Amino acid sequence: MSHSHAQYKRTFKCAVQDQMRFLKTWAASPLRTGAVAPSGKALAKAMAAAVNLDLDGPILELGPGTGVVTAALLKRGIDPKRIFSIEYSPEFYELLKKRFPQVNIIKGDAYALEETLKGLVDSPAVAVISSLPLFTQAE
Repeated sequence: MSHSHAQYKRTFKCAVQDQMRFLKTWAASPLRTGAVAPSGKALAKAMAAAVNLDLDGPILELGPGTGVVTAALLKRGIDPKRIFSIEYSPEFYELLKKRFPQVNIIKGDAYALEETLKGLVDSPAVAVISSLPLFTQAE
């Protein structure tokens, strides 16, 4: 098996596992999760492209899920220490901590930002990237 084929199989397996995580989390709490699949790579790239690289300061990522947008931000060259990703789901939080050890992964509620970020972010955010579906707060 060629290196590129093996890499493709790992990437495909990871994508399928992420799809299953989303589906399982959504089935357990559809109003909290709001999505049945992670954002696509094209959308993630477009969201990351919207961040102005000329501005210094923290970047907030709300609802990173499995980290598709987080990966796009890093691929764009953003310093992982600038990224503060707020995830509510304990399962996704643990996954993100493993996938992105240099990023500030915060287990908390994006709908209570002041409380969630208290003592963690000391300057105004220069960008907010939200992957939160419209109707996730009610539960």
